[in-house]
Amino acid sequence: MEADIGKADTGDSSRESLKGAVVDHFRVKEMRDSMEFQGTEVLEAAPLAKRSARRGAEDEAVAGAGAPDFQHKLIADGISVMRQAFQEEVQGALAEQRAELLEANRYMTAELQTQVQESLALRAQQVEGVERQFAEDLARAEAGKEEVRRQLAAELERVQRAEVAALEAQQRAARAAEQEAAENRELLRSQASEAELACETSRCAREEELAREVAHRQTLTEVRLRQAQEEQQAQRRVREAKEEELRACQGRHLLEQELEQQRRAARLARKQQEELEWQRRAAHDAMERQREADLHRRGAELQRQEELQAEQR
Repeated sequence: MEADIGKADTGDSSRESLKGAVVDHFRVKEMRDSMEFQGTEVLEAAPLAKRSARRGAEDEAVAGAGAPDFQHKLIADGISVMRQAFQEEVQGALAEQRAELLEANRYMTAELQTQVQESLALRAQQVEGVERQFAEDLARAEAGKEEVRRQLAAELERVQRAEVAALEAQQRAARAAEQEAAENRELLRSQASEAELACETSRCAREEELAREVAHRQTLTEVRLRQAQEEQQAQRRVREAKEEELRACQGRHLLEQELEQQRRAARLARKQQEELEWQRRAAHDAMERQREADLHRRGAELQRQEELQAEQR
């Protein structure tokens, strides 16, 4: 940016120098034309003076045309002397004026040449200074460009080395992660196998225990059912015997009361049988729920192990 500004300033100063030189050239040309015009006016004034003198002499000659010859001759001689003196005076004045004009022209020409030379020398010095400054600015710009190019090359090389190092580190990290993931998978697989084996063992133990408990409860239920059936049969036999006895010994009212008691006993026996059946079903349902809970727990453990494996991958 500074180099561009310096170049712009250099261009402006060069244009100003050229403009000043052109103005000086036209000023000198204008002064020279003015001096030539003044000399031309002086040269043109000489014939006019001659014509004026000739016209005056002719007028005097016409005025003295009726005089005697002697007088005419004297007048003519006087006119000739006066004309000659006037011509000499005019020629001397013209020569003096011409000499003055030539001297002034030479002086002005020399002065103008000196001014032009000084101006041109100054302009040349300015142009040389501008060219030297431009060359220095150009050299500095080239040096700056070379420095920037060198810095960019060094930065590019550093970035490439950093990219290569990052790629190698990424590859090493990927290999380490893969190795660790493989080890974790093996560990999880072994842990899962051990967990499955332990779960299977514990599940089998729980199932066997539940099966024994259910079998025990079923046995108890069957025993209670047999006992209830035996009690019912005994009660029925007792009831039948009592009915026989009541029918034989008592009246209708006592028989109905006894029958009501027997019906209540029968309802109680059915209720006990239903309770035993409910206990058997409850034991079976508990065993099923325990099996489902074990399966659900096992599925949850397997899912958690799969999630851990996925996270480690």
